[in-house]
Amino acid sequence: MSDAVIPSVAEREPRIPSALPRMRLTWLFNTQRFGIKLGLENSRRLFNALDVPQPNERIIHVAGTNGKGSVCALLDSILRAAGYRTALFTSPHLVSFRERIQVNGELISEDEVVRGLTKIRELVAGWEPHPTFFEIATGLALDHFRNLETEIVVLETGMGGRLDATNATQPVVSVLTPIDYDHQKWLGCESDRDRAREGWHHQASRSGRLRPATARKPRRSSVPGLRNAPRRWIS
Repeated sequence: MSDAVIPSVAEREPRIPSALPRMRLTWLFNTQRFGIKLGLENSRRLFNALDVPQPNERIIHVAGTNGKGSVCALLDSILRAAGYRTALFTSPHLVSFRERIQVNGELISEDEVVRGLTKIRELVAGWEPHPTFFEIATGLALDHFRNLETEIVVLETGMGGRLDATNATQPVVSVLTPIDYDHQKWLGCESDRDRAREGWHHQASRSGRLRPATARKPRRSSVPGLRNAPRRWIS
């Protein structure tokens, strides 16, 4: 934990012209035409090019079908109350894209969005395949968190599944909220048992630490695969 005040990027560099935020966000949202590409190769390529996350980055990765956003918000609030300089990445946003990326409860500034997206746009020009919207947003967040020297990152998965872009990171703790059918068009229609087992195996192999999202045990009727999945409870 640190009491040091880290200046924002906006305080260290000249002010961005007012027309650029809309232009850069237009470019970002236009990347949605590339659709959804399942796989981690492009995510890892982008993160490596941005040099994120740092080797010693402490990431709490939250996945599952329901309750991810609430769990992330609670974790962020608890950690800030404990004196940590926190980073929070969630999706989707309600009003402003900036809601997705927060440091110590403050939204990323327009200037920082512009600088980050300009950097990524120049970096990926000519890449094939082109990074997707969510891959770029995740890279932007991790780059911003590194610049502001955060101490703990709370990272919410996007669509989910083992090929979600957030799985290109290495968390110190993984959290799974209740699992149910969702996004079947892209993630498939596996049984509850297979889906739960895959999720738990994947999360366990990445962090080695698993924590139920609630104090209660997972409901057996909804995710029977959890009965036999390997898990280690931590306090």
